[in-house]
Amino acid sequence: MEINLKFYAYFVSLSLALFFSPLSMGKQVNDLYSTEVLIPNQSRLAMEQGLRDALRKVVVKLTGNSKLASANELVEALNNLDDYIEVWGYSDALETTLNKPEKISLKVSFSPTAMERFLRVQKFPLLPSNRPLVLIWILSDDAELGRQFVNIQTQPGIVNLVKNMLDQRGIPFVSPNYDLEDVLSLPIQNAWRMDAEIIAEASQRYESDVWLMLRFYKTSTGEIRGAWLYQVADVRKLGDYRSASISNFLDVSINKIIDGVADHYVFIPQTAENKVMLIIDGINSYSQYRELIINLERLELVKNIQTSEVYETRVEIVVNVEDEAHRLYKSLLRSGKFLPVVAEQSFELGEIALRWVKK
Repeated sequence: MEINLKFYAYFVSLSLALFFSPLSMGKQVNDLYSTEVLIPNQSRLAMEQGLRDALRKVVVKLTGNSKLASANELVEALNNLDDYIEVWGYSDALETTLNKPEKISLKVSFSPTAMERFLRVQKFPLLPSNRPLVLIWILSDDAELGRQFVNIQTQPGIVNLVKNMLDQRGIPFVSPNYDLEDVLSLPIQNAWRMDAEIIAEASQRYESDVWLMLRFYKTSTGEIRGAWLYQVADVRKLGDYRSASISNFLDVSINKIIDGVADHYVFIPQTAENKVMLIIDGINSYSQYRELIINLERLELVKNIQTSEVYETRVEIVVNVEDEAHRLYKSLLRSGKFLPVVAEQSFELGEIALRWVKK
């Protein structure tokens, strides 16, 4: 990478402490190559099945697609687990599931290099580690308690189950406060009938990328019936599901929802790369420049970075990406480090103009 000498000389006197200062990305998800599965005992048979299940779960976490857990392309990896596993071990299982007898947790960490190579060879979609923040409203209708929002005080078992499911998918989320402001902005009757406009307005205070309303109730026969509505990238989708248990209803529903959300953020690894010119304003120090480069290096889409020109507080950087320029643009905005400076980006010219946001 070439760094303009004039630019470097201007900022070389800055403190090295700033140079190595830690970065903060609110939606950056780590630990994507590790997971845990519940097994009944520590027998070899249970361990081997657990390791296979763990690989499937990590594939789902990395790709954003739950259907790939049963893909035929996984056979090679499942038959050669030693090539992909870095370390595994046992621990006591946390009480994060409903009606699950297993009490032993098998924790498994996979090699990032081996897993990424495998996924790229298979041309599986990749969900970047800079992921959308999901706001989740949950509403239940109980024969005794009536309709109520589900939170850690009212139904902790359900909240912990949902949290565990989203953690396993590597999806950052936030729960509403369910305070007076929420009560006034989203009356329970509007939430139950899934009034999209009112839900969207009530969700704005949480500044999430996605909002989700999930509701369910138990019929007189014991069947769980539920429905959901979510909004991602100005697109709204409605769905429903019936199940014999709450845990199964939530498992199936959340997987369908996250699959749909992930479709808006994944990219397919490409053999050919596209060159994109990034024009970044607002770089006022060498530490900010280094922070900018580190943020770009974190993006899985970006394969190569080269500084082109520096004009006072504006930096022009050429990057090679494995997808179209508009996908890179969305990833940069989602990081929370950039703001657009033009109404229409020149994607067809391979250019993106942004302003660096000071933190």
